[in-house]
Amino acid sequence: MEHSDELNKKFTGKKPMRRHDIDWLRVILFGLLIWFHYAVFSLGELEGGDASMELFNLGLFFIIGVMHQWRLAALFVISGMGTAFAFRRRTWGVYVKERFSRLGIPLLFGTYILFFGIFYPLQSTALLFSIFPGSEDMPYGHLWFIYNLLIYSVLLTPLFAHVRNNPDGKILRATRSLLNVRHGLGLLLLPPLVLTLNAILFKPWGFGEVGMYWEFPRYMIYFLFGYLMIAAKEDYFPAIDKVRLPVTVITPVLAVAWFTGGEVFETPEIYGGGWVEKGYAAFAFEPTIAALIQAFHAWFWCLLIFSWASKLLNKPSKWLAYLNEA
Repeated sequence: MEHSDELNKKFTGKKPMRRHDIDWLRVILFGLLIWFHYAVFSLGELEGGDASMELFNLGLFFIIGVMHQWRLAALFVISGMGTAFAFRRRTWGVYVKERFSRLGIPLLFGTYILFFGIFYPLQSTALLFSIFPGSEDMPYGHLWFIYNLLIYSVLLTPLFAHVRNNPDGKILRATRSLLNVRHGLGLLLLPPLVLTLNAILFKPWGFGEVGMYWEFPRYMIYFLFGYLMIAAKEDYFPAIDKVRLPVTVITPVLAVAWFTGGEVFETPEIYGGGWVEKGYAAFAFEPTIAALIQAFHAWFWCLLIFSWASKLLNKPSKWLAYLNEA
């Protein structure tokens, strides 16, 4: 992903509107990604018989669980934002070529070199082109983010081209109208309702893992939302500033509701999906409520970090360019 100041220059053709907050968020979220995996793999070592250790584990589990709901969602939103900047000054052919260069080459290197696919090339290649091979068999390991991002970029290229060629078309007019709904209600309500619908329709049939099954369209929706918000130009940042206070108040409540729901809901894997395989009905009241909580929880976290980043992090730093490149 390119730096936001460079992307803005291509986006407008004028002096760049520097958005350092987007670059800062990219750096911070990837840093949290490292800590998150360390914490997850270390959680099993933090066992103890006394109450203080159990209380510590509960708090850590809460933090890890809540973070897992929004960290990747936010990264896909940021990726969509970067795409909106980048696509404005490119033909669709140049854009696709760049995506294969910047995402495809690292993906192939990781698959065949880092994960030793070169020693069993036929199997690795077959799995690389398999639909949802599963977390145990995916040849690209934790590079699934790049894998999904490449697919999303290619699949949505026709839509990106249409939006670029029709700046006053129906899609962007609808996006601007959404962002300008009074009190920010459009931005607060419609995106999580779309995410809820995705969960209701696709989650019952398979467990979502590392961007597969119902998570595949879920993250593509986040990617598309990021693109459309920036494509709306000057309407997005006032809208995100408008919702800062309500999301600051509501998000912690949703976090507690999400965590508590995971303990009290009777449907197995109600947040992960796949309960039909265990004999439960695909569509019922409890999974619908869980889908609403999960969607609003993740989306409000995205709004929370983007709104505060817009206020606090939109400033230059000598470290930012280095960290963003790293």
